[in-house]
Amino acid sequence: HAGPLECAPLEVADPVMIATNLGGAHRASCEQASGGYWRHLTTENTARDWEEVRRALGQERISIHGLSYGTLLGSTYATLFPQHTDKLVLDSGANPDWMWNDVLLEQNEPYKRRVVAMFDWIAANDAVYGLGDTPLKVYQRWSQRVMAESGTTPTIAPPPAKIGDVPPEWQALAQQYVDGVTLTGPLRAQIEGLFNQLRTPGAVQALSPMLGATRGLAPQTSAWPVIAESLRDGTPIGPQDPQMPELPQEAIISTNMQATVLCNENRVAPRLLDYPGFLWTQFVTGDIFDAVGLSYSSGAACAGAPPVATPVEVHNAGLATAPLLINSLADPQTPYRGALALADRMGAHVLTVEGGDHGQVAKGNAIVDDAVVEYLRTGHTGVTHAPAPPMPVAE
Repeated sequence: HAGPLECAPLEVADPVMIATNLGGAHRASCEQASGGYWRHLTTENTARDWEEVRRALGQERISIHGLSYGTLLGSTYATLFPQHTDKLVLDSGANPDWMWNDVLLEQNEPYKRRVVAMFDWIAANDAVYGLGDTPLKVYQRWSQRVMAESGTTPTIAPPPAKIGDVPPEWQALAQQYVDGVTLTGPLRAQIEGLFNQLRTPGAVQALSPMLGATRGLAPQTSAWPVIAESLRDGTPIGPQDPQMPELPQEAIISTNMQATVLCNENRVAPRLLDYPGFLWTQFVTGDIFDAVGLSYSSGAACAGAPPVATPVEVHNAGLATAPLLINSLADPQTPYRGALALADRMGAHVLTVEGGDHGQVAKGNAIVDDAVVEYLRTGHTGVTHAPAPPMPVAE
């Protein structure tokens, strides 16, 4: 008798609610639209729903491909029902010890590094996009776009300078120039952003569709041309795109369910020292690269919404076949060291992939896909390392 979680819209303009009762307000909005359904949304309950489906299908054992959060969900099922679990592929694994306040915080710095990698790829394809032949030049073009859309510049630190960024008049002191620009870059971005906000009342970088799309698409190399083409051609991106005028209802439901599950079974104590950082990014800079993680680590995201369940302590409870865990080294959504913690809990064979894509199966990476097929057929694979999936072709 399950169904989508419906929640009434939140009053996002209420700063007191955002600062002190965001989780409680979200629960109340879901209660208003769906009654008490929200309190039943937990990873364990979903795993038990899977078991009901297995029984209804009359299958003795099921194989699972869990992606991202699905690695925790799949591991939970395998822990509860090892006798009914056949093969278990854990694709981009999440650390059980980070559930949930730390999961988003651990993404902050990896996301920034992934954006720099994207700018580096765009710069390497300057002949196609004409946005600059160094990551810093691409960042500057990108920053201009964020400024045009939001009234202020982004506060994410710029990439390190390179020799190609040195003006002709500084060539005699090129390395000193590069070192100076790189050293002062993060502070300059913060100061410039604050100055622009003071100069333009109401300007908030978070209102930039380009900023949001950059963070959202950074984990997928196949999507990098979308950012580059939009910057080059000046075409709309995200909600401004006439072909996608509003957020699909499915995305709203998914967001509500994620927020509900994260608070329902959060077991990581808030870091009160992160609360000033949350307030700063939420109400002053609007830096979405830091605000997301700090909203959870500070406890603000689940304020007023204490946990209603304790997550299952996932472990290998006697699986007939060891799981296969696949993770890229620079994945910003499921950092590699967190994935290794899950692999250790589940006794999984680890396949490490170069690059930083989130999700590895069916990405055009023959070594990964062949290893997964071999595992599903035989229960094992000797492959432990694979190159990154093919980079997109710039057009």
